Amino acid sequence: MFKKTLLALTVAGLSLNAAASTLNAGGSGTLTTSQQLMSLEGSAGSTTIVFGAANKIEVDTTAVTDAVETLYLTLSKLKVTITGGTLVAGSSLVIEFNDADAATTTLTGSVEYIDNVAILTLDAAAKNLFNGTTTTFVKGDNLLVSGLTISPTGGVIDSDTAISLKVEALDNVNSSVSDSSTGVIATVVSQFSTAMTTSFGANSVDVGNDRLSFIDGNNDEQLSDSAVITVSSQTVDMFLADATAEKATSVITGSFGFLDTNADGKVTAADAGTSTASINAAFTTATLLGTATNFDGTADVDSVLTTTFTVDGKTQTLAPQTFTSSVSFDYTDALGEDQSFTDSLSAGAWTLNGDSAFIPFMPFNSAFAQSITVTNNGTVDGAITVDITANGETNTHLLTEVAVANGVTNITAGVKAAAATDGVTGNAAITVVTNSPSDDITVSALYYSKADADRGIVAVTNQ
Repeated sequence: MFKKTLLALTVAGLSLNAAASTLNAGGSGTLTTSQQLMSLEGSAGSTTIVFGAANKIEVDTTAVTDAVETLYLTLSKLKVTITGGTLVAGSSLVIEFNDADAATTTLTGSVEYIDNVAILTLDAAAKNLFNGTTTTFVKGDNLLVSGLTISPTGGVIDSDTAISLKVEALDNVNSSVSDSSTGVIATVVSQFSTAMTTSFGANSVDVGNDRLSFIDGNNDEQLSDSAVITVSSQTVDMFLADATAEKATSVITGSFGFLDTNADGKVTAADAGTSTASINAAFTTATLLGTATNFDGTADVDSVLTTTFTVDGKTQTLAPQTFTSSVSFDYTDALGEDQSFTDSLSAGAWTLNGDSAFIPFMPFNSAFAQSITVTNNGTVDGAITVDITANGETNTHLLTEVAVANGVTNITAGVKAAAATDGVTGNAAITVVTNSPSDDITVSALYYSKADADRGIVAVTNQ
């Protein structure tokens, strides 16, 4: 049985809404409806949870056995035990008899409080509601519990807070337990969450087009790539964090200098490509502001932030890189304090459509000779590009050599010519990218001392 009601929650004079909880009686009862969900973000600093008269925890007796039903006729006491918190001084336990055929009646008697336990000893009038003098208890005559003020374990609500309640029916002979109901009545959840719905890198950077565009699984050219972040707020019952009409902000971190095609130090409509996000002056962040959304905990809502980069396929060289993202927005907690929600996400990566092999060291001064080869054990010829890094600069070159299928291609001459074009006369690092399946490609590198013919074999690693 579940009754949707309002919870009177008092925290520094604040009232919030929530739904009722129901316990299932029968000796091994469990919560038969969702427990009260307390917002982790909204409950920051809160120390008290109040289950008041407007939110009654219902003990459902519909499913008790015939034998247990009979035991309620000799009911003497009702014992309430709190787990996960302590009863606060000032609690005033109220238990009501909800006769299925008549009005709800408050059970009278005396209440004793011992640590986390409250015991209601029924007086004669209350007993008569069960034993047949006034009314006779039958299964389905439920009990309603309220008047509990609870301080969570640790004194402050946190992510581990969970409040459980046990209600025991004791007989009037020896106070043995006739029936019991146990369940979680309140727990903490994160009201806010984020998810990277779509990451950058759905398509590879096309080496065959000099890294000027993307290529999909059908070998079709693509001129854009997107990342989609979903920011969510779920429905909660207590300590609602309020972010009404709030705009979430996504900040993607990466290297976005490729968008500045006219080299004027900024990304504008005059450039050959576009971005749906604002690019900072250092070309390291792409910032996108979402639409106004009510992240207030009263309903499940999502805000979708889509960052898209578009290139013209002719002028913007795309480099392999990894992206990260942070999402943030402001809200007010249940105590009226201003707070900020932030989360970090992996936003994907751009990879090349082929094999990428890294040669960490190769000398190009006149004392050494070089040897670099590409072995292709597959059936697909592959174009080859090299990134040469020296003196703090990296330059990309498309070689005239092609990694022929089922063969070994010596690319030494092409690499030396590229290094000479860059003015490299000392040591350099080289990345060799072959537009063929990575499993088919092996890159080997070594260098010779012209003076004594000693050679150095370079350890090449795949990226």
